Amino acid sequence: KSGRFKVFQGDTLQYKPSETIVQNMQRTSTLYKNQSMAWMELKPQYSLEAQENWVLSQLIDNKKPVEQDNFDEKCPDWSDVILRLRKRGYIEKPVKLTEAGIEYIQDLLLLNPRGLPAEPEFSVHVAPIATGATVTEDEQIYNKLSSYMRKVLGLDMEGSGLAASADSYDMPFIFAKGVSDFADPYKDDRYRTFAARASAELLILLLRNSESLFTRKEDKLPEIESDNMDSDDIVRLLAELYPDFDETQVLWERAGGKLSDLENKSRPYTRWHTIWKKVNQGSEVTPKALLQIIQKDNPQCIAIKSLLKAYHS
Repeated sequence: KSGRFKVFQGDTLQYKPSETIVQNMQRTSTLYKNQSMAWMELKPQYSLEAQENWVLSQLIDNKKPVEQDNFDEKCPDWSDVILRLRKRGYIEKPVKLTEAGIEYIQDLLLLNPRGLPAEPEFSVHVAPIATGATVTEDEQIYNKLSSYMRKVLGLDMEGSGLAASADSYDMPFIFAKGVSDFADPYKDDRYRTFAARASAELLILLLRNSESLFTRKEDKLPEIESDNMDSDDIVRLLAELYPDFDETQVLWERAGGKLSDLENKSRPYTRWHTIWKKVNQGSEVTPKALLQIIQKDNPQCIAIKSLLKAYHS
């Protein structure tokens, strides 16, 4: 009977922030070092992996870890460490190295002759994140993902929903993820609080140093020569002015239309392409009536004024 196992169900869609946002992210990835980092105190001093290695290094030297002067410092999570080492098959009861444990720690010390490897320093990366419906406890997950996502550095469950929602409204989005585990069978929650705080701190720093990401609505409108607007220019302009479907419905009713005439197409440009084609093909709402309502909402929009003047002539 074959055993069941979980798999990572990746989303085949890919979402990418604008080059401007990426550039600001890359700048922030080093800028944080010049800021106050009191929040770093939330980071556990030693990971469970580091504590495991210390315990194994004591055992291979025939020392009892609990009798060492620096035991409380080097292994503050003794109970969790012992359970994990047993799960890995590195020790057996009571606290005795197995053949697998001896082989592991000997190899580790051979590769690190000057002592156990130091804890990795905190760092910030700007790279793709794989996202999907479920996340598995799989030590080989990154090897599998790299076969079709070469630069992926993170694994997450919520990212695709955020990106898809933002993309459907043509909105910029930023996704900050604090890595708290390695998606393997030995993951724990010790770094969750620190990871959440770190991602929030970096996101806030990014926003504070990215004034160019914040623009007024009128500043985001396409640069269009109002005297030379074609159908595509008009659709882009309307999609920028009314990206939200509910707002579009209200506008349509105010212009004399029925809500049943509109289709809820997710992308603003696609929606307005359909609407503008409809009003120019004899719908209940005329281009002039629609533009008059839009001008009331956006009295400073020169392009709408010019367009409405053309329909008056």
